[in-house]
Amino acid sequence: MTAEDLRTEPRILIVDDDAVSVRLLAHILTGLARIQVTTKASEALALVLSGKPDLVLLDIEMPELDGFALCEQIRQQPGGDQTPVLFVTSHGEEALEVRALAAGAIDFIHKPVRREIVRSRVSNYLALKRQTDELVRLSMEDGLTGVANRRAFDRLIDQEYTRAARTGEPLALLMCDVDHFKAYNDTYGHVAGDACLREIAAILRARARRAGDVVARYGGEEFAVIMPRCSLSEALAISTSMLEGVRDNQIAHAGSHTASCVTVSIGVNAIVPTGRSAVDRQPTGAPNGRTLNTDVLTFIGQADNALYRAKQAGRNRMESHA
Repeated sequence: MTAEDLRTEPRILIVDDDAVSVRLLAHILTGLARIQVTTKASEALALVLSGKPDLVLLDIEMPELDGFALCEQIRQQPGGDQTPVLFVTSHGEEALEVRALAAGAIDFIHKPVRREIVRSRVSNYLALKRQTDELVRLSMEDGLTGVANRRAFDRLIDQEYTRAARTGEPLALLMCDVDHFKAYNDTYGHVAGDACLREIAAILRARARRAGDVVARYGGEEFAVIMPRCSLSEALAISTSMLEGVRDNQIAHAGSHTASCVTVSIGVNAIVPTGRSAVDRQPTGAPNGRTLNTDVLTFIGQADNALYRAKQAGRNRMESHA
């Protein structure tokens, strides 16, 4: 989940092969959330991935795939561990409840369902999900600039690299550094420096407007932009727009050896991943202690090397790895 990923209206997915039970639950929960329903376990996983429900109400006994197996599949998806599953069942055996909890369920509603009990429990779990999402959002957001933080970057670059390797689509990464930022702080002070970083982050986010693009504060005065389904030519065009946007903002920088205003340097990398090792992971160097696949680290390092060349060539420009 990114810092911008929260929705205002919660969503509930009801999965039960009994159409009467589905209609009854949907009627009971009317007004609490947006309701999606399916009577086919085979459709449920696709609905979870596309609809990102805040709560799944799941029957145990279904002909195609039982609720236990479906619950485990949901939990194995990216972000699935953040999707609460509530079993709706006519069974009360202790062994089944233990098995359901082991599969990842958070609780049970027993059939025949009672309206007030169902609404109260679902309301409580939706409130808990909202609180959890807010904590996740805060943990993934850079407190100064409001863009994604390094923890979020590490998670998202890992996910997007995996997705691109699976789909055969391109993935682009920009590494952006504010030129002579130490001199800016020395000249104008750290309060002005913080305001400058907020403005730069806002410009980068405004220029990275494609669906799925994520701007993150990589560290200090360095930002990263993850751009799924983005070719090298598209990434270069967006980088040009970012360079112009920062220059056009005309933030005065008397301490710069490059220009009279604040500028940035950008390193660009874009590839179509061909695969990755599932076991060869190395520390990222970030304070969160996360590890990344070495292929991903190489991808990041190539963009960072391009950034270094842009700075060596005089700053206020971009360079690409290719």
